[in-house]
Amino acid sequence: MTATPAPASPRALDAPAPRSLFASPLVAFAFGLLLFAATQRAGALAVWTTGAFTDTDDALRMVQLREWLSGKSWFDAAAPRMGGFRLHWSHVIDLPLAALLGLFGVILDPVHAERAARLAFPFLCFAAALAALIAASRRLAGPAAGLAAALLAPTSLFVVQFRAGRIDHHGPQILLLILVVAATLAALDPRRARAGWLAGALCALSLAISVENLPFLAAAAAIFGLAAALDPRHGGAARRFGVSFALATAAFWAIFADRAAGPVCDAISTFHVAAASLGGLGLALFGLPSPRLPPLARAALLGTLGGATLAMARLAFPRCLADPLADLPPVMVEHWLSQVREARPLAALWAHDKALVLAIAGPLLAALAVALLAARRALIGEEDADPATARA
Repeated sequence: MTATPAPASPRALDAPAPRSLFASPLVAFAFGLLLFAATQRAGALAVWTTGAFTDTDDALRMVQLREWLSGKSWFDAAAPRMGGFRLHWSHVIDLPLAALLGLFGVILDPVHAERAARLAFPFLCFAAALAALIAASRRLAGPAAGLAAALLAPTSLFVVQFRAGRIDHHGPQILLLILVVAATLAALDPRRARAGWLAGALCALSLAISVENLPFLAAAAAIFGLAAALDPRHGGAARRFGVSFALATAAFWAIFADRAAGPVCDAISTFHVAAASLGGLGLALFGLPSPRLPPLARAALLGTLGGATLAMARLAFPRCLADPLADLPPVMVEHWLSQVREARPLAALWAHDKALVLAIAGPLLAALAVALLAARRALIGEEDADPATARA
């Protein structure tokens, strides 16, 4: 007589399916970091053995760091070796570099401690960027996406800013932008609206380093505002982002700004504090009544806030809305600006460097296509459409 198998218990039916090893974020992180380290071996060896600098900005950053550690005033941004003009470079990057110098100085002589710091800094920045990319990718498209991001990151175009010996601010700015994206994605979940605090503080920290991320920071603020306008449940995240961005920008200006230079436009100054205060605190106030207003009224309030911030900038800081490179001396345009590829108009860049344009535009166009596909799946209500992707 054949025995009838016992029915599965409810506990057994509810047991999660075994997870693939490749779905683990730790495995993805290890793969990505090992691949990155393998690509940096030759460059790291050159830095360690010869102290070579691959970029003049890295060399100037180290000169500024040495001068500050030797007693130069915290608020003195002048560069004597460059004719004495003010660099508008803040000390945000110098702080972790100084900490690494102090750490390695315990066991190494000054020369090799400096080289070790120059190697550790970009490696740690990339490791943090990789972890944030994996986290954001998993939130967008599930566990397998984390491994895909980890394998693509070390071979992408932006990884050049994390190469061995790179201590300029571009790598940290890329890291902060990835962290802003990850925090924004988290904050768009109403249950994790507190991530708006982090997103606002990260935007302010990026602004304290340099203004090159300004268009992306404005986009992040717009995302929080539009999310609150479209769905009142996002009002909490918008309020947190606005308050955090306004207060942190003012705090970082007080700590890092070259206040002797006045309201400059190409580094954190009173212009950015005023814009962040009006826009950020206005966004916080906008989030308060939004649940009780119809969508059209919320959209009108958001548009009014944007218009008021732009009007303030036009009236109080008109130079900051003009061409920032228009006043450069002709000799600088001839010998410097004309050689900077990313400063050229798109048409001129396409004529001289199609490979660079394609390398930048290709991933952006692919991302746009994926975003449109995800939006379509969410709009038509496909059952397997990932809600996180639809949110993004």
